[in-house]
Amino acid sequence: TALSAVVSCTARKAAGAVRPAITVLVVRRDTRLVDSPPYITKEYLETLHAMHASHPWGKSGRKFINTILPFYDYLGCKSLLDYGSGAETVRKYLEANRPDIDVRCYDPGVLGRMAEPEPADFVVSTDVLEHVEEQFVVDVLKRIYQLANLGCFLNIALVPAKRVLPDGRNAHITLHPWQWWMNKIKASPWYHVVHDAKRKHLLVWLVK
Repeated sequence: TALSAVVSCTARKAAGAVRPAITVLVVRRDTRLVDSPPYITKEYLETLHAMHASHPWGKSGRKFINTILPFYDYLGCKSLLDYGSGAETVRKYLEANRPDIDVRCYDPGVLGRMAEPEPADFVVSTDVLEHVEEQFVVDVLKRIYQLANLGCFLNIALVPAKRVLPDGRNAHITLHPWQWWMNKIKASPWYHVVHDAKRKHLLVWLVK
């Protein structure tokens, strides 16, 4: 199919209170965990915030640009959501090189990017899902499906990370063979699914 051809080509490139006459407005900052994002435990969220503040991660998105854009353009997309945007390398590249793309960023592990995102034509999530606590993997995948109007590209690491969490766990807290991941992804009713399983990572192209 035409989609398979595009995928084949790109795979290779790899509250307020009121009193008489007085109104008190209370503004809640995004630095508190009172309104924690869904699908992540409070303890893990605090760990991610502390780690990202001291040594930001999530810089790999940029290297997938040549894989993402042909698929994005093929689907006729106008907006893109980077789900788990980390250091926002995708946004920075696109703003400089593709100003026609409406780019949004969401990352619960980064203060200032925790607000629930609006749907976009295309969702990209690279090196993110392996950082999701296993009990929330299916929920996150379903949320990504809900947020994508037309399509999605995923890159999932299949091997341990170099970084270790303060509690001793590897930073890639959810590691499984690619077959396990594909079973979870297919739990959402994507119209078309193409994958490319490598030794270290899994690439997935999804169409609604």
